Amino acid sequence: MATTLNNTATINGQYNSIAFDPMTASVSAEIVDLAVTKTASPLVWVGGELTYTVNITNNDTALPMTNLVLTDTINTTLTTFVAGSVTINGTAAETTAVTYAAATGLLTVTLPNIAANGTSAVTFRVTKA
Repeated sequence: MATTLNNTATINGQYNSIAFDPMTASVSAEIVDLAVTKTASPLVWVGGELTYTVNITNNDTALPMTNLVLTDTINTTLTTFVAGSVTINGTAAETTAVTYAAATGLLTVTLPNIAANGTSAVTFRVTKA
């Protein structure tokens, strides 16, 4: 379950030799229990295609992760992104879920929700430039 972190700051003192009442400001932040790993296959790449796999795990026991967007910057000097190669959980990604900017190498993938204790796997391929 996501944990809420609360923090409060308080200030008191004097202004023009007159004491003022303490003032406080508070903020809360959600601590997300999410894990991300990335692998490449093959690890020793001679030619052909290299496959990257990104696994996203929701370790929260109660709540899903929603509105997830994965970004990955691909080295455009050494590699070329293989268009149409993105899969999400083993299924070809919808074209509306994937954008790739060749000039910057930025791959963006919109993911479906990940259930509590669930995992999502994203794969994509590159070739040598």
